[in-house]
Amino acid sequence: MSTLKVDQIEGSTGTTVTIPSGTTIVNSGTATNFAHTKAWATVTYSGGTPTNEDGLNIASIADTAAGECTLTFTTAFGDGEDYCITTGTLNTSASQEQITIYTKAAGNFKTYNYNSGGAGGIDPEAFYISCSGDLA
Repeated sequence: MSTLKVDQIEGSTGTTVTIPSGTTIVNSGTATNFAHTKAWATVTYSGGTPTNEDGLNIASIADTAAGECTLTFTTAFGDGEDYCITTGTLNTSASQEQITIYTKAAGNFKTYNYNSGGAGGIDPEAFYISCSGDLA
């Protein structure tokens, strides 16, 4: 596989696009068909408190209840239907296997983590999100 490194792309009409550092271009025809990731986060928990270890376009994180966490975007998406989310959770305790679901709005994303054994909401050790779509 070859690597192409550029700072700017010029179209046939003479218009140019500057590519921000760290941008990942998604090949046309992939499942999401978006230009690149617009928000992502690595969130860890300590004592029930979530911390954004690293991310892009994340303004704040709020722990709203056991197993519930809301991430607010710095720049909102066009609307709640304009983006796709990929999420994963980490919990090494075999007794706390998780089911993760989410709701989304233009300006935020909320995770709900439940114990698959029916014990209710549980905070994961960490979760990871990646969002692609159209910003407002």
